[in-house]
Amino acid sequence: MKQTSRILASWMNALAEAVCLESGDQLERIVRELEVVSQACRTTALRDQLQTLNAHDAYTLIEQAWKTSLSEHSLRVIRLLLDRHALNGLSVFNQRLRTTCERHGFYRVRVTTYEALHATDQQQLIKHLERVLQGNVFLESVLDPHVLGGMRLESERWFFDTTVQQQLKQLRETLLRPATT
Repeated sequence: MKQTSRILASWMNALAEAVCLESGDQLERIVRELEVVSQACRTTALRDQLQTLNAHDAYTLIEQAWKTSLSEHSLRVIRLLLDRHALNGLSVFNQRLRTTCERHGFYRVRVTTYEALHATDQQQLIKHLERVLQGNVFLESVLDPHVLGGMRLESERWFFDTTVQQQLKQLRETLLRPATT
C-alpha cells in the first residue's frame, strides 16, 4: 500500500510539472477548473456516485456535467486521475499543482478585503507583486465583512496581513510586552 501511494504521489508530481508547462493564463484556468471539480466531488452524492462507476463512465459523467466549462487540458487531467482510480486525490493533486506552479513562477494570490478592489487597484497590486515575486501573479478576490480595513494576501508559501485587526493586535502585543531595562 505504501509503495502504491508513493508511486501515485510521484505520478501526481510529474503530472503537476507537465501541467505547469502551459502558458500562464491557461495554467490559471486549469487550476481554477480543477478546484471547482474537486469541490463538487467532495459532496457526498457525487462522490458516492463516482465511486460506483468504472473510470470510463465516471469520466463521461464529469464530461457531461462540465463539458462546456472545462478546458481540454482539465478534462485530460481528470481522465488521467480516473484511469488511475485517483480522482479522490484531486484535492491533493490541486495542492501539488499550486505548489509546483509557484516553483515555476506562477503565483496565485488570494487577496481578502472588506469590499471589492477597483480594477485599477487590482492591476497595481498585480504589478507590484509580480515585481516583488519576479513571476506571474493571478489574483483571487475574497470579500470578508470582518476585515475592517487593509487587506490580507496569501499564497501557497506565504501570508501577509495588513488588516486593521492585525495592526491592532500587533499594537496590543507591543503595549502589553514587559518593558526591558
